[in-house]
Parts: sequence; structure tokens; C-alpha cells
Amino acid sequence: MATSESPSAKIRHQMRKESEEDRLYQRSKTVNRLRKNLRETEEDLKSQNVFTLEELAAVTAKIKHASQTSLLDLRTLKQALFNPMNAVHFLKITGSLQALVGHLTGRKALHQLEAAYICCNLATANEHSCDAVANSAGPYLIQYLDCQNISLQVACLWTLGNLSSGSSKSFGILQAQGLSNCLINCLRNPHSEVIEAAVYALCLMLKSCEFSSDQRKEIASLAVGLKCCKEDVDWLLYLLSCNSDCDQIFLENLIPQRCIITLAGLARDAPINLDTLSALRSVTALVRTSANLCSEESGKAALMILAHDSFPNIFNNLLQASHPHLREEAQWLGLTLLRHSSPEISQKTCILGLDKLMNANDHPC
Repeated sequence: MATSESPSAKIRHQMRKESEEDRLYQRSKTVNRLRKNLRETEEDLKSQNVFTLEELAAVTAKIKHASQTSLLDLRTLKQALFNPMNAVHFLKITGSLQALVGHLTGRKALHQLEAAYICCNLATANEHSCDAVANSAGPYLIQYLDCQNISLQVACLWTLGNLSSGSSKSFGILQAQGLSNCLINCLRNPHSEVIEAAVYALCLMLKSCEFSSDQRKEIASLAVGLKCCKEDVDWLLYLLSCNSDCDQIFLENLIPQRCIITLAGLARDAPINLDTLSALRSVTALVRTSANLCSEESGKAALMILAHDSFPNIFNNLLQASHPHLREEAQWLGLTLLRHSSPEISQKTCILGLDKLMNANDHPC
């Protein structure tokens, strides 16, 4: 018989899977947002994504001559490198990465932007691609986080997030150049687009990279006040709640209460109607954050959640959700509450009949 995975191994596997899903989801969002012609058809996009190795080599040869490179050449290369295999072949072409970095550091703003997005696509190929880009382009990508070009800042944030999560070696290279502190500073940026991209990068990194306790606390202190990109911020709060370092910050900012209030708006009715991936992701993050915080010793987070009038109804609806993973998350939340050491919480869960709700909805997920 095959040996079953340990709980920690399962968690690491799940985090890696979610990280990859996030990258694909966010890439799709970016592609759609960057389309300048909204009438562009799927067939058009498909045809743009099909490149032979000869065509890839030809367009790569064009970008090696900076003065002769057109914006269309860079955009064509960017489109080609949506295919990870093309990215691998691109890096095997002598001088290709050096030429790309030349455009990234050049004086033409639009060329710089396209070069940054090409680096972003290269970062989704494999670990070797991440390491190569981090070594060659990393210092410039970090430097541009402090520039005045919002579009370039966003592109660099996406790229740095993908690089860091794609390879531990890449993260080490970038971290040594002050990446974490630069990302944290981006959460203070006045532009919502930059904040959203910084949240995306931090979410990827928190799943697979090490942050110091002080850095986690600083991220948490800024994250609790963010008003934009609600779905991504919900996910960021969940990832931070996986570590007890941030518990006090979350309690002071009433995050458990905010979670249950938001869930009341999304999961009050049965059956839960989550017709968008965005809503499903938010509910998942909110339930996980609630469960994580309910385990803190003082019991303050658990009492905030149990005190909400709609909690029994929300909890029951989650137990009956059509998405199997939501039922599992609800079970986890319920067990965390029932097993808490606080007598006050035990009494509250008994009054609300949480154990009866869980037994009544006890079916395989």
C-alpha cells in the first residue's frame, strides 16, 4: 500500500496547488484587461498563440537589435511566451535574455513595459526560467517598483511575485536585494492598481516563501486597512492568519467580526449561490480566516464570530454548500470552535447547537 501523506505534506501540496491556480487565474484576468480591442475574438487569440520554433527564433532575432525592434515585435514575443514551452526554447537562444533586459532598461517606456510582461511570462515556465530572469532582470524589476509609471510598476510586481513563488532560489536572489520591504511599501501606494498587484505578489510569496515575524506584522497592519481588490485582500488576510504572529493585529481591527459580517452577505441564503469564481474565492478565504483566528487562546475571535445573530444559519448553509471544499472548511471551523479550551465558548457552542448542526450534515465531501 502507498504511504499516506503527513498533514504537513498535504498542506504544502495544497498551498502549491492554490499558488499555481492563482497564477493561472490572475494571468487570465491580466490578458483580458490588457486587450485593447474588446472585439478581439477567441480564434484571433488562439492563432496568435501558435508559434513554430522557427517563428520564435525569428522574432527573438529581431529584438536583439534594439534600434530596429518595433513595439509589435515585443508584443508578438510576449504572446508567444504565454506558452511555457516557448519560454524554455527562448532562453536557449544565445543572447535572448540579455537582449530582453536591454529593452527593460532602455529609454522607450512602451518597450520597457512589454519587456516586463515578457519577463512575467518567462517566470511562469519553470524554476530554471525563474532563476535566469531573477539573476538578469531582478535588480531592475525591483528598482522600477519606485518609478512613476504605474503600468510598469504593476508589470514588475506581477513578475516578481511569479519569480519568487516559482523558485526558492529566485526568492533568495530577490530577497537579498530588499524585495520584501519594497513590496510592503507598495501597499502604501496611492494607486489601487499598484496595491492590487502588490497584494497578488504577496499572496504568492506567503504561500511558499519565508517572511520574518516583523514583516508579517507590518503586512497585516497595512492589509487590514485596504479598501480595494476585496477578493485578493481576503486571500491575503487568510494567508497571514495561518501564522499566529498577526493574531493581535487582527483582533484589534475586528477582523473576525468583519469576516462573519461579509459571510452574512454571501452565504445567508440556502443554497449558497456563488455564481462567480471571485465570490467562491472570497467565501473560501473568509471561512479559513475565521477558523484560523478561532483557534487563538484568548477566545476573543471565536466569541466575535459566535456573537453574530446569523452565524448558526451561515454555518448550516456552509455545511450544505454544493462545493465540497466549502463543506470541509465549515467542518474545520466547527471543530475548531467545539474543541476550544474556553468554557465560555463551549457554553456558547452548546447553546447554538453547533454539534447537532454538524451531525445533521455529516456526509462525505
